[in-house]
Amino acid sequence: MEEKELEGKLHFLEKEVSALEDGVENGKLTFKGDIDEIKIELEAIKSYLKEIHPDFKKKFPEIKKKITLEKNPEWISDDE
Repeated sequence: MEEKELEGKLHFLEKEVSALEDGVENGKLTFKGDIDEIKIELEAIKSYLKEIHPDFKKKFPEIKKKITLEKNPEWISDDE
């Protein structure tokens, strides 16, 4: 191949890599935003449960430990 042809292909690949990097970065931001939303929702649920069940704060660590032992968090799905 000629040098110019190789340079053209290299330039194309550099643009592709740059586009992929941008996509990954956008995905990270979306992922972080989704995690933040889940954290806020979890805190809202915990706050509500503390209001309607005064003993929730005391029982929560025990419940969390039990669930963690029973289920691997990676296996929990919407189907359960």
